[in-house]
Amino acid sequence: MDAAFNFKSKSVVCFHLELKPITVGHLFLIDECEIDLFDLSDSPLNDLLAAALIFAQDHKKSRKLQSSRCLKFVARWWAWRCKKLSIGEETTRFQEWLADQFQLPQISRDLTGGGVSQSEIPTRWRLISLLMSEFGMSREEALMTTVRDANCLWVARDEREGRVKLMSQRQKSLIAFAREQDALKGLN
Repeated sequence: MDAAFNFKSKSVVCFHLELKPITVGHLFLIDECEIDLFDLSDSPLNDLLAAALIFAQDHKKSRKLQSSRCLKFVARWWAWRCKKLSIGEETTRFQEWLADQFQLPQISRDLTGGGVSQSEIPTRWRLISLLMSEFGMSREEALMTTVRDANCLWVARDEREGRVKLMSQRQKSLIAFAREQDALKGLN
C-alpha cells in the first residue's frame, strides 16, 4: 500500500505545541494570514509560530484566534516562551511534519490530456471543491476534512475514473533503478 494511505501519523510536538492534522479549513486560515507554508526559510519567526499555533488546534478555534486580531501578538509572546529552544531544530521538525501532511500517493498520469495543470489551482480550492461537489459534503464538513484524507479521496476517485494509476512498489523500484543508472552514466 502507498505510504500516503497510511494514516498512523505520529504525534508531533513543535515549539511546545502538539500539531494536529492539517484540514482544508487550516489552509484557508494560513492563506488569510498571508503565511507562505512552502517557503518558510525566509519567513519571520512570528509567521512560523503563527502557523504552528493555527495547526495546534482545530480550524474553528484557530479562526476565533485569528479573527480576534491577536494571532500575531500571541505568536510574539509564544516566541518569547520558546526562546530557549533550538529554532533550527524546531523549524526542521515543523517542515518534516508539513511534508508528511501533504504527502500524495504516487501516481502515473496521462499527460496528453491538456487542460489546466494542477499547479495553477490553489490546493485549498481544489480540495474544497472536490469534497463538496464530488463527495456531497457541506462546506463545514469539507473544512474539517484533513488534507491527507482529501488527497486520498481525490486520487481514489481519479483512479476509479481511469485518469491516474496508482504506482505499485515494483514500478517505484524500477524508477529508482533507472535513476541510479542515469546517475552512473553521468559519472562516466
